[in-house]
Amino acid sequence: MFCDHYSLVFPSLTPAQINTCTSYYQNAFHQPWYTSLVTSLPILIGAIIMFRNIKRSIYDALSIPVFLGVAALFLLGIKKYIGLLATEIQATNSTKEGYLRQIAYIHAIIGVLLVLLLILQGLAAKVKVPAKKNL
Repeated sequence: MFCDHYSLVFPSLTPAQINTCTSYYQNAFHQPWYTSLVTSLPILIGAIIMFRNIKRSIYDALSIPVFLGVAALFLLGIKKYIGLLATEIQATNSTKEGYLRQIAYIHAIIGVLLVLLLILQGLAAKVKVPAKKNL
């Protein structure tokens, strides 16, 4: 996340910061498949818990598109720019800086959506679901 801090706080990145962040994302891109599985395992566990505890309240109904939005932003946004950083070796520093800024913006949006998801799930936990009567 230090790369996000560089990209969001400073008006322009130094060549050293660009190289550090580019190297970081290149290394992340070239990790074996099982490291992605370990990274996504908490997300899968959270999704399973969320879907198992759906109480059919409005908060649960709103949580599903927020969760899917986070997953889509990660898969379609972040993976795309990390792939571009890892494969475009001859890209200029300004191009790399643009990719790093896009990654930082998407991370910020995902952070806001995750806070919203926590709030929605907290509100859903407070909703009393009427017990079903067995006839």
